[in-house]
Amino acid sequence: MAFLPAKIGLRYTYARRGSSFIGLNAILAIVGITIGIAALIVVLSVMNGVVTQVRDKMLSMTAHASIRPTFSATIPADFAPENYLKDGHIIAYAPIVQGQALIGDGQSFKGVLLQGVDPAEQSKVSEAFEMVPAEVRDQLTSGSFNVLLGDDLVTNIGAQIGDKITIIVPKVTASAAGLLPRLKRFTLVGTFHSGHSQFDSQVALVNLEDAAKLLQIPPQPTSYVIMLDDPLDAPLVRDQLQNLLPQDVYASDWSRDQATYFSTVQTEKNAMFIILCLIILVAAFGLLSSMYMVVNEKRRDIAILRTMGMTRNKIRNIFLTQGMIFGGIGTALGVGLGVFISLNIPAIMGFLQRRTGYELPKEMYLVDQLSAKIDPQVVIGVSLVALLLTLLFSVIPAYIAARTEPARALSQE
Repeated sequence: MAFLPAKIGLRYTYARRGSSFIGLNAILAIVGITIGIAALIVVLSVMNGVVTQVRDKMLSMTAHASIRPTFSATIPADFAPENYLKDGHIIAYAPIVQGQALIGDGQSFKGVLLQGVDPAEQSKVSEAFEMVPAEVRDQLTSGSFNVLLGDDLVTNIGAQIGDKITIIVPKVTASAAGLLPRLKRFTLVGTFHSGHSQFDSQVALVNLEDAAKLLQIPPQPTSYVIMLDDPLDAPLVRDQLQNLLPQDVYASDWSRDQATYFSTVQTEKNAMFIILCLIILVAAFGLLSSMYMVVNEKRRDIAILRTMGMTRNKIRNIFLTQGMIFGGIGTALGVGLGVFISLNIPAIMGFLQRRTGYELPKEMYLVDQLSAKIDPQVVIGVSLVALLLTLLFSVIPAYIAARTEPARALSQE
């Protein structure tokens, strides 16, 4: 007897006055829930995939954590990094000299981030630099004035290996002719590829001492970049280092340096979640309409059940069961469809690219291809939201059914 309302609700789901199919409104409601859930899972999975891809590509070029000067342009000469970088999460660290510059062929120039590196140490903290052939990395010796550029940057300025590249820094040199911009001709000896559009088109790597000479700064690094065993531990390591470091230097990490980008993406994800939930909400209104029609259709059956002793609560449970079955079917189909599309995003984008010739703009999205990362918590959260909306919109027709008066309902037959 306890399961009788559920059994009746299940039968009402697939049988209606001899019909062997669910009503058109119910089908449309289920389809709407399916599409809404699938769209929500696909969009959030793609955004997760892009964020993860951008983060991984970014961390192949930039530091997981870093130590920087607090008051001066360079790290103090008496600072000994080995005395502080002893944390178990730290794999390696390397000095760099960094500054802004213009790079070009003498006719046109492009703004870049000039990084002076120690080739022997930089390969320990940069995956993209480590992928450069050793014989090319070894050419970044002091006094050679050789340079490595990102492959996108080389394409943009139309350079080739062996070309002379002019680098201008925001410094001036006094001469008899007046103040002249400080520039130097470098030889392009190779390229690197990180997969992150911003780095591949805006970074130039030279020897650390060559960079210091060009920027006219003391022969000290402007920062130490640190590689960790897990980049997600960077905020924890940063806080621990900050408690140990002297006042003339401070610790930072990638989550703080790139906070604007990641906070913007998180805001977009929240906005997309709310917008796409409206699709599920519209489908839930369709479900409400369908169940209201069922209640009107079953008024005679409800009256008979009431005269046989079924309570209002059990009548209410009949239609709550029916609504949750509709919602469960839509949710299951939506999750399945959303996961299937998410897993095949690269193939789908490849097909569309071949058919339409459209290519993902790297300058806008920072990556050249889309990927999806399915988060189980997102799937569970979306499913719970859909089921909760289904339950809420099933309460109204269930309440109407429970309020049915047997005498009045039978008198109208």
